[in-house]
Amino acid sequence: MPRAIALLLLFSAAAAASPPSSSSPPPEVVRLSPDVSWLYSRALPELKAKSYGEVISDCTKALGLTRDPRALSIFLSMRAAAYIADQQYELALKDAKEARRLFPDNAWAWNGCARAENALSLFDAAIVDASRAIQLNPKYGSAYSERGFARHSQGHYAASIPDYRRGLELDSSIENLAENLAMAEAQAGKTGEGIADLKRAIASKSPDGLAYATLASVYFRKGDYEHAASAIQRAFELKPNDERVLNEMAWIKATCPVASFRNGAEAEKLAKRACDRTHWKNPQTIDTWAAANAELGDFNRAIGAERKALQFPNLPPKGRSSLEEHLHLFEQRHPVRDKP
Repeated sequence: MPRAIALLLLFSAAAAASPPSSSSPPPEVVRLSPDVSWLYSRALPELKAKSYGEVISDCTKALGLTRDPRALSIFLSMRAAAYIADQQYELALKDAKEARRLFPDNAWAWNGCARAENALSLFDAAIVDASRAIQLNPKYGSAYSERGFARHSQGHYAASIPDYRRGLELDSSIENLAENLAMAEAQAGKTGEGIADLKRAIASKSPDGLAYATLASVYFRKGDYEHAASAIQRAFELKPNDERVLNEMAWIKATCPVASFRNGAEAEKLAKRACDRTHWKNPQTIDTWAAANAELGDFNRAIGAERKALQFPNLPPKGRSSLEEHLHLFEQRHPVRDKP
């Protein structure tokens, strides 16, 4: 997503799994010749520190200093990881594909392809590439999280759960992974497990706005609107400028079946902020803004926005169906009511 956040079809138009975030290489020993090993030693901490411009510069320099295919593959994989973090997904995919061509046993390269493909909504390809990374390194937590994310994004909620769980077992530091697991559980009909997992995740780390936003989504799906409103308010207090928090709060205020939780004017402002932050390139936030306008009674604006959302390529089939359903409601002059 945010990368402009990739559209993810989840249980409400607002609720979205977040792309898992882990730029680290797989847990294996990296051996490089002295002429470039110093650049790897410098770039790896830069990657962890999120100094992506420096990583790209160091990797580019290293690529000009060696002809060893394995070394080239490793630096291309690292540069791809930096490009992904910098939302340059096409460049990342190009680097990762070249990295795996040069050294086909490089799990980092295959996972880099999967990460870029997930960002570009190429979910079938992401599943294939993440699976190959897992074959090469069965202890690579990020590869499991990427495969789970791709399956989740296709609407295969139950199938994503084992991957998310294995990813967490191997690397609990991967951002968004615990939240995505809980959301998948809720979407697979295991709402109680999702809430329990989220509460454990929240208790195990410092307050996290995205975890609370996910908890709000799960409560909202369950029809527990009071707890949903409380959780999203806490998320907003922690991350008032995060597009996912803004979008979830806007969706609740625009579509809740209980009138006392709705506020069309606030929903429109929140959704517009989410759209601005994603540069109006995320169909999910545009859909929420359309729903907010419909709640205000401005159905012409809602129809225009929904048609814009439907113009985006690579919409998952269920996602497109959801947007089309909303468009039909607006054309009939009806707002969205997101019932459990």
